[in-house]
Amino acid sequence: DSVRNPVSAYYEQQISIADKLIGVEKARSGPDFSLGYFNQSIIGSQNVDGTEKFYNGNKRFQGVQAGIAIPIFYKPFKYRIQAAKTEKQAAQSDFELLRLNLTGQLKQSVQEYTKNKASINYYESSAVPNATFILRQAQAAFRNGEIGYVEFLQAVKTNADIRLGYLQAINQYNQSLIQIQYLHGNK
Repeated sequence: DSVRNPVSAYYEQQISIADKLIGVEKARSGPDFSLGYFNQSIIGSQNVDGTEKFYNGNKRFQGVQAGIAIPIFYKPFKYRIQAAKTEKQAAQSDFELLRLNLTGQLKQSVQEYTKNKASINYYESSAVPNATFILRQAQAAFRNGEIGYVEFLQAVKTNADIRLGYLQAINQYNQSLIQIQYLHGNK
């Protein structure tokens, strides 16, 4: 059975983030290209070569700018890339450990579920009908005066204890079912 719950999804996301970080660090280590374009007008008086010249906005000045930046030192980038790879390995290890733990918990929960289902079957097929029979017999015996009040109360207590055990078995069954659904990631 596969284990897929919110916690495992979180760890898978951490691995993905670490993987993307490796790509970012690799991209940083490469050359950086830039390209720019500008277009502007100047309005008003400007001093050009010692003479005042008036510009009315009809003339436009345009230009293009291109550049390339190449990192000189590669080692810092190399170490950042290695650190990102180590982070990814750590995230993968954490995920594997979590997956193993969740798989173990799932197996244990399935065993609990099976045990609790068997317990409910026992109560429904044997214990509850026997408790009901004991209570009816005690009521009849008490009405006929065959047993005293203490014996009657003991039979009532036995009946209540068996029914309480049955309810506890149902609760444990439901709890184990909820745990299995959580580990599978079902809502």
